Amino acid sequence: MKTILIVEDNEGFRGFIADFLRWRSFHVIEAADGVQGWELAIENKPDLILSDIYMPRLNGYQLLERLQQDLDAAMIPVVLLATHATLEERDRALQLGAADLLSKPTLPARILGTISTCLRGNLQGHRNSQR
Repeated sequence: MKTILIVEDNEGFRGFIADFLRWRSFHVIEAADGVQGWELAIENKPDLILSDIYMPRLNGYQLLERLQQDLDAAMIPVVLLATHATLEERDRALQLGAADLLSKPTLPARILGTISTCLRGNLQGHRNSQR
């Protein structure tokens, strides 16, 4: 069973996506902000991290930068989420090593498709090429 860490300060959205992924047979860990997300990522080494960009204490970009500095965590694909994401946000996310950036709101099926693609390794090459 693959483990997904969801880092999202909106409890309702986080819970909705977590329930959806559990229903799809993923093991889900939840974090309410970037600091908690960082701690849980280091402790649990999830197969993928799904993180909002705009959060208190440590935003998604900062979380991604911290993950890149840890040899083990740097290999975890990170999919960032942003409300009405712009091209500039997408470019920045990809430059920092994110596997993808999805715009919120988005359909759970789109999130699932992106997760599945990342877990198959199709987007992992982008992260490796950024180092």
